Amino acid sequence: MKSKPKGWHVYTGRAPAIEVQKLKRRFQAVSDRSFSRRGARKFKRRSWDRIIVIAGLAAVATYILYTWAWRSNLWPSEQVRLQAAYITDCTSARRMGIAPLYKGFPGYRASLDRDGDGIACEPYLFEDRARGTH
Repeated sequence: MKSKPKGWHVYTGRAPAIEVQKLKRRFQAVSDRSFSRRGARKFKRRSWDRIIVIAGLAAVATYILYTWAWRSNLWPSEQVRLQAAYITDCTSARRMGIAPLYKGFPGYRASLDRDGDGIACEPYLFEDRARGTH
């Protein structure tokens, strides 16, 4: 056997095959821990993603509902309420856009309520159009 170059040392007592097996086991242990946690991390991340998406959709739906309710003017404005202090007949109430009138609201009078149910100027299916009022 040739002699080793100057400065080179031969280490005895080390078995490279055994060291490789130990190193492989350590890498496998790290990989196992990493992959076992990955499922939990994905689940946690997914659950937060779902919460964020649901909260975002709820915010958008609330905004859309709010703007629709505000723009559709479901409640009569103050100007219409002031004009409704005394309404001569149901035709004028319909033209102002405040019909039907409910008992307790401005503009309601018992004389405008035909059937006495607390709702004046309500639309009827077979309304007498010849009279022009009510």
